[in-house]
Amino acid sequence: MGRCRTLRIDSRVKICTGDLRHSIILHTRDLTAPTASDFGVKLSNPKTVKAALEITHGIEEVDSTNIRKVVTHTFYIRFTVNATEATLIEFNGKYFTIDNVQPLDGYNRYLKIETVERGTTTKEVNFI
Repeated sequence: MGRCRTLRIDSRVKICTGDLRHSIILHTRDLTAPTASDFGVKLSNPKTVKAALEITHGIEEVDSTNIRKVVTHTFYIRFTVNATEATLIEFNGKYFTIDNVQPLDGYNRYLKIETVERGTTTKEVNFI
């Protein structure tokens, strides 16, 4: 059995590269002219990546939408240029807005993405 290679994130957190096992989808949000039937935001260019997940805070939901603006989940992924604050993450039937993106090393190998859970993918208001 092989040894697990680890990624040291800081002095307190160590993630095994095998922990990048959750599939998440990165969506680009495109603004359009709003109409009576939509909010003027379209999702495009979905890109599926593997991620490690850390839950950092709970949420308060009203009608399947989070009403607090506090970082709820932290994702760790391999570096990609698609991860910016304008990107929306879809994971496990819910949308997450990106609050902060930080490279973990000087070589652009991994990213730490702090997110706020918006709510379920069934409500269009959650991807604004």
